[in-house]
Amino acid sequence: MSTLPKEYTQLLKKFIAFKSISTDPVFAKECRETAKWLKDVFKESGFKTKLLKGDSAHPVVFASYVVDPTYETILVYGHYDVQPAEKSDGWDSDPFKLTETKTQLVARGAIDNKGQVMVHIYTVLDLIKKGKLSYNVKFLIEGNEESGNEDLPILLKENKDLVSCDHIMVSDGETINDRPTMDLTFRGGGNIKVAYRTAPNAFHSGIWGGAVPSASQAMTEMLATLKDKNNKVNVSNFYKDAPKITDAQRKNNKGLGTAAGIKKLGGLKALLCEKGNDFFTQTGLRPALEISGISTGYTGIGFQNIVPDYADARINVRTVIGQKTSDVMKSIANHIKKNTPKYVEMVIELDGHGDAVGFPVDTPIALHVQALLEKTYKKKIAFNHCGGSIPIFSDFKHTLKKNVLSVSMAGDDCNMHGVHENFKISLLKKALKFSEAFFSGK
Repeated sequence: MSTLPKEYTQLLKKFIAFKSISTDPVFAKECRETAKWLKDVFKESGFKTKLLKGDSAHPVVFASYVVDPTYETILVYGHYDVQPAEKSDGWDSDPFKLTETKTQLVARGAIDNKGQVMVHIYTVLDLIKKGKLSYNVKFLIEGNEESGNEDLPILLKENKDLVSCDHIMVSDGETINDRPTMDLTFRGGGNIKVAYRTAPNAFHSGIWGGAVPSASQAMTEMLATLKDKNNKVNVSNFYKDAPKITDAQRKNNKGLGTAAGIKKLGGLKALLCEKGNDFFTQTGLRPALEISGISTGYTGIGFQNIVPDYADARINVRTVIGQKTSDVMKSIANHIKKNTPKYVEMVIELDGHGDAVGFPVDTPIALHVQALLEKTYKKKIAFNHCGGSIPIFSDFKHTLKKNVLSVSMAGDDCNMHGVHENFKISLLKKALKFSEAFFSGK
């Protein structure tokens, strides 16, 4: 067994056991119970606590501990909601029961985000007991990061004084090649749902086939127009305002990993980056469009010989700094309309979650974090342009006027959102060591 702190694993075990799946309303009660449990954990350690509630989202847990009014204040952000998971998906064990192997802690939420935010929770609670906490600390832990939280930006504005701080610490990502990793930028973006109807019902393909329109065919033909044969997005103005990638950015990104290493990590036969772009440049500094789902026709056992009357597709969009997500989404919507046959009844839903955002890593506090990370990991720090999005980051920057220290702790083989999501124990030990050094003021 590992030599992890017993208190950390006990807390994480209880945390993991809550099926706090925000994407499914069936688990709304579990989400509320998770928030209450977190609130009680903080309260038992002397924090002032409050559940911030909006109109639709699950409660946001707020907790504050003041060591000395003259000390700087760190706000730690995280989320307690997780992606869906069932053992039948292919898990070797119950995904909501923390399982420890020789090298990993395995569970849904082990890294996204329960395991990572618990690193900072445990560290702060432990330092309070030892009288060694060198910052005033606030926690803001939401329950709808995975499903979209329209309440949180409003709650942030309404409680601006309550959550005020000097610096913001977030650990909700992956390291690169087990190196200490800080994120420079995060892409913005959103999602589009397109629904096609070509008839009031499906038709018998023998009686009607070849004469009536197929929703399946119309949808797939439209989707095929979104990219060219080189995988470049074929939408007017899609790349508008995307900044030119600098030589310094390319040099940094090429040092993060090789194409062969990325393909091995992902079990891939090929990468489809734009000509001249390495993987990290493509995913961090270029906008992207992916068809994330298609639903149409019959896909059950055997065959149902029909001409489908309905189809819908989901499209995920990623934007980069310099672009306005709403403009990019409108360009895609216009492209879809232009390439939809007139005989199709179409409905489009746009759900944008914000613009890309970046944070400096040359401020005194950021340089201090870098020094601690390199000392802890005994490796040179990796600076990453993250391809993902954390919507609240934009609100932190514009509402609180504060930068985020984004320190990723999970390995790049952690299976985030997937089966056997895991926190590598060797990296977890380093994460705990770094967190202790940071919050104790070393």
